[in-house]
Amino acid sequence: QAKQMTGNVVEMAKNAGLSFDFDKNIPGNSFDAHRFLHFAKTKGLQNEAEEALFHAHFIDGKDTAQLNVLVEVGEKVGLDKNELNAVLQSDEFTEHVRYDIYESQQIGIRGVPYFVLDRKYAISGAQPVESFKGAITQAFGEWKAEQPKTELKSLNNNNDAVCDENGCEI
Repeated sequence: QAKQMTGNVVEMAKNAGLSFDFDKNIPGNSFDAHRFLHFAKTKGLQNEAEEALFHAHFIDGKDTAQLNVLVEVGEKVGLDKNELNAVLQSDEFTEHVRYDIYESQQIGIRGVPYFVLDRKYAISGAQPVESFKGAITQAFGEWKAEQPKTELKSLNNNNDAVCDENGCEI
């Protein structure tokens, strides 16, 4: 069953232009990788670090449970090697990761990948793009409908421009 599931993921990755190789995949504890991502977030590089981490793990077959691999990945996205190494040698961001685990357990996440939209909708597992588009469209539509509409009162005395949800008039 696991081989079939990974086969599905490999096929979806292939359709997205990615080359996953689960035969090279090294399973391991991802706790430090999550601390690494929290550190990257403080530097504004979380998205880049996450992409590089996934590439190292799923495509290159690197053991992302190893601190030296995390430092290598971090350097590639512009993180300072010495600062990252110091963070990973400490317990910094441990509580952040523990809270992430607690929160995921509270909302019923039991596996990855798992995507939560607006704390209302969940997408579990590797899904086609259409599933994401539909879920995002629905969640955004509901969120937008719940937002109060605010009309701004102009403090200038001219009516140079008037804008509403349909556009602007000059």
